[in-house]
Amino acid sequence: MFLHLVEDEKFTAGSVSLFRICGPDNHIFVRIVDSHAHTPVCSDMEIVEIDFKSSRYKELMQELKTYTAVFIHNFFNPYHIHITNNAPTGATLVWFFWGGELWTIPRLRTKIMMPLTKGLYYKNQIIPWLQRNWKKYVALLGPEKSQYTYFKKKQKHLSPLCVDLERAIQRVDYIVPVFEDDFFLLQRTISCKAQRLEWNYPCPSPLTVFNDIHISGNNWLAGNSSHYSNNHFELFRMLKKIKGHRGNVIVPLSYGDERYRRDVVWLGRKLLKDRFRPLTEFLPYEKYLEILSSCSAAFFYTRRQQAMGNIFSLMYLGTRVFLRDDSPVYHFLRRRQAVIFSIPKDIPSCAEAVDKPLDKGQRDQNRKVVDQIASEEVIKNKTQKMLSLLCERKHQTRI
Repeated sequence: MFLHLVEDEKFTAGSVSLFRICGPDNHIFVRIVDSHAHTPVCSDMEIVEIDFKSSRYKELMQELKTYTAVFIHNFFNPYHIHITNNAPTGATLVWFFWGGELWTIPRLRTKIMMPLTKGLYYKNQIIPWLQRNWKKYVALLGPEKSQYTYFKKKQKHLSPLCVDLERAIQRVDYIVPVFEDDFFLLQRTISCKAQRLEWNYPCPSPLTVFNDIHISGNNWLAGNSSHYSNNHFELFRMLKKIKGHRGNVIVPLSYGDERYRRDVVWLGRKLLKDRFRPLTEFLPYEKYLEILSSCSAAFFYTRRQQAMGNIFSLMYLGTRVFLRDDSPVYHFLRRRQAVIFSIPKDIPSCAEAVDKPLDKGQRDQNRKVVDQIASEEVIKNKTQKMLSLLCERKHQTRI
């Protein structure tokens, strides 16, 4: 029996269905909640909810070693980190590494931000802190308290999560990254002895749904969320310099940081005027797919791995996908002979070259690359292989 620690998240539904197909009645899906838990978005997936403060949670902790493996779907969730760091000896822990967890560590967080975005990040961090701690800040001006000592003390308690996160990473037995580049980056950053397993979350819909869909417009997609890692401020200024574009610039902002979202909306309207189209609410997948099919080009100005679902979908459609050439995703796809373009090297000054979708040969090449990574058959085979390996390991430990 396998235990999955999941969240009420957009990736969850597809993975629940996949694991149940590959191991009927052999998977339990649990979401850890508290008394302030939100109303489930994916309420039809038979996910068991356990209150963090309940006796059932304590029982679950003791049961971890009885499972063939415990799948931990991301370390953004502090409950997942707590469970990992307090798991009993003998529990086999498998971490599904989404990529972004590594960048929550303070010493790495701002490395993925460009200068303007980094300045905005600090502004949005400092001002709320001052609003909460104004009296303490004023006290710093008095002679009775050392400013240096005070901030030194505060710094130790700013992000205990990063300490717990590093300890959790060192505790897991296996790591399942989105692709191998994230795993190698992790190894260069944090000491860990975990083995890598190969697996991918399934696409929201079978790739075959794209076969009869064609690019129907000259809109541009910019980024995938309201996270600072998208570097929207720098990207908008770059897109504004491309002359002759008549379509809209569609900017998904449905999840992420609310303060950053407000800043992105303000700047987008200022720089891109009537072409700016923010998406601030979640849309049904069919509606979102319709929007993607209206985009002749898509731009992702992030330095880290993210937006893979968007990127694969756009590649399959035949959209011109532009990535930073220092992004691990760029190098990952180029190694597989994908037709991908560089920011800023391949961005021309005239929109006509950008508005033209890929030709049939280029689109077919990209479809081949995506099929090799994320087709239904490939994902199912990876799932069965991973489950078999973990079952064999559990059997060997019992002998």
